[in-house]
Amino acid sequence: LFKKNVIKLYHQNNYLNKIHVIMLGSMMGWRNDIYNSVDVDEKIKIYKFLIEQIKKNQNIDNKNIWYKHHPRLPKEIWLKLKDNLDCSFFDYNHQNLSEIELANKDLMAVYSVSSTSLFYAKMIFNINSYTLNIKSIKTHPSAFDKSNYLYKKYFFNEIIYK
Repeated sequence: LFKKNVIKLYHQNNYLNKIHVIMLGSMMGWRNDIYNSVDVDEKIKIYKFLIEQIKKNQNIDNKNIWYKHHPRLPKEIWLKLKDNLDCSFFDYNHQNLSEIELANKDLMAVYSVSSTSLFYAKMIFNINSYTLNIKSIKTHPSAFDKSNYLYKKYFFNEIIYK
């Protein structure tokens, strides 16, 4: 029923973009506080690394890689990402949840640090799904333990950041 409803919502919105790859933004590990130290410049380096990996894995060019931000990402960070990343961006005010994008018949793969939509992509829509492991970066010690456990248990593709 979930998949059927997502497909219905997708068609009701009359999408025109042929999106091949989506990078789903995540808030995990991104906040700047006493437990998380990933600043926007580090995020840019991480996403540039991921874009290069996507181009190699999917054999596509940058314009076919779309970044969908997390709904709670501040606009000033989104603007800095948009100014510094060579890929396509969903508009900041794009209201649809990322799950709706999973109904796009042209979608080949989904990438994320951590997102429930990544699970939906693999488990419900049978789309190639890749998790980006950023454990090498100083974040809260347990930030990735639960999601990494599930990604490994369900055989997600993993890309390890440096």
